[in-house]
Amino acid sequence: MNFKPFKAQDIKIQIIAFEDILYTNFKLDELENIDEESLFERALIEFDIQESLSYVMSFIKSKERVHIFLTLFENLHIKDDFALSEAVILRNLQNLHADLSQAFATLVLQDEYAFIAFFKQDEFLYCKNIPKLCLNAFKNKSIQEQEKFCIEILLTQAKCETLLKQYQSQTLLIINDHFNLSKMLQNKLFIQIHKELITQDELYKKLAKLEIEQNQTQANFLRNIKQSSFSALKGLILSFLFAFVLSFCGGLIHAYLTHHTLKTNFHKQANQLSLNELEELTQSTNLKLEEKQILIKSLESELAGTITNPLYTLGKLFAFLDENGIKIISLELENENLVKIITQGNENNFEKLYNNDDFILKQKISKDGLYELHLRIKDE
Repeated sequence: MNFKPFKAQDIKIQIIAFEDILYTNFKLDELENIDEESLFERALIEFDIQESLSYVMSFIKSKERVHIFLTLFENLHIKDDFALSEAVILRNLQNLHADLSQAFATLVLQDEYAFIAFFKQDEFLYCKNIPKLCLNAFKNKSIQEQEKFCIEILLTQAKCETLLKQYQSQTLLIINDHFNLSKMLQNKLFIQIHKELITQDELYKKLAKLEIEQNQTQANFLRNIKQSSFSALKGLILSFLFAFVLSFCGGLIHAYLTHHTLKTNFHKQANQLSLNELEELTQSTNLKLEEKQILIKSLESELAGTITNPLYTLGKLFAFLDENGIKIISLELENENLVKIITQGNENNFEKLYNNDDFILKQKISKDGLYELHLRIKDE
């Protein structure tokens, strides 16, 4: 599910759906380091994620725990100012509802997913994914079937009654209660149950504004996005350079060893040959050595040009992208002269990219706000 980004006093805000989030939490007293990099690495290990550059993290702290939220980079609108987790903004509900108890829980029902989150005032305590309880699962069922299904999933399988007691929740607020779960549960749970009457769009906008006012930057997925993107670009430059240097050095070493072997074999055979045979061996060896020297010069010329020109031009490409705030989602070197970029940004800036002395646009594909550019590096 994609929530439509919105503006609040010229601030662009995006809410990341809980189905696009990986959530975990750690006890603060069990962590040796609580710096952002250490938390990110620990979360990656928790979810067995290998492609670290594909994910972005936000986190918040409660009194005893740190709560970590991961989402794929592709889920973010990088032109926005804030990207907030759907679960996190709910901690501001008590500011909108004076009748909520000090400790409360919120059950959120969406078409294809559902989750429950627990709070103590504005302190985030825990959240649990309950995908089977999504709104689509209630369709085409009778009222009796819906009630039986709700109790089975929510209370028996998800054990939410146990969680409500554990977190001492005295009130349950249900968002998008289109099938009157609040009525079904009234006699099953001995706490107050309310149906959220404000429309979801209006509610989420109010909650997101309140979240931003808390000024807790760690909750924003976009807080380090520019720095992270540029670090990744620098890594690409270094990897590209390293690969070509290895290739270049490998070619030279191979040529040198071949040259050395030819000379050694010549001296060994020279001691055992007649004068005529020695002349023939000398001519043959000189010819082979000459061929190897030509190969070395050709290798030096070809690889030196390959390292210097495209790498220098790619360096200028990365600098241009960073200067103009254009974020790369993926970059692929199709060969030494062709680059494929998938990115977001202002199309006018893209025109500057390929209307210059460095690149020629071979193909441009636009889809869902993303641009796929195929660029050829111009020859010197």
